[in-house]
Amino acid sequence: MSYASRAFRAFCLVALGILIGRWTIPIPRVLAQTQSPKASRQIQIGNVPVRLDSTKDSVLAALSVKNYKLNDRGVVKDGSEFFVVSNDDDIIGEVQFKQGRVAGATREWGETEAPEAITLFQEMYGAFETATSDKKLGAVICKTVRNPNQLLMTIMADFDGRSVTLYRAENDHDAKPYIRTGVQESISR
Repeated sequence: MSYASRAFRAFCLVALGILIGRWTIPIPRVLAQTQSPKASRQIQIGNVPVRLDSTKDSVLAALSVKNYKLNDRGVVKDGSEFFVVSNDDDIIGEVQFKQGRVAGATREWGETEAPEAITLFQEMYGAFETATSDKKLGAVICKTVRNPNQLLMTIMADFDGRSVTLYRAENDHDAKPYIRTGVQESISR
């Protein structure tokens, strides 16, 4: 996988993390109808499906069988217990248990520590913070347009007339090939 692909993947993950962690995003009714109830209550950590309300013993056993390392982070004040799941040196997820059952789970998609990533995060955060100052609900649209020598990938979060677009554009056809990523904030009627 090229550096640009890894960087864009990290870029998208940070963007989605911001949206999921900070704002509530409604899912269109059509999309909700196409997903089974099982799929919305399940997440894949490594190659192990983790389903809400599964027993702690069954989930930890399934992760152990696949040779994932489990780091028990202990119990917090509300009685939740957290396990970090890793594959060699990479954290691939975390599972939260409460009263012996899965109460939450997180899948790690990627992370980068490059100075450019920090700057990009600050730019994205500023754009989302401004765009959502009045509205906390929005819609996210991911789109990829491919032409023979061009690629445009966008993640647009629309907040009722005010939007933030994260993009990656590649062109290797023109005299000056380029790969660009950026953050844009827009308003419209």
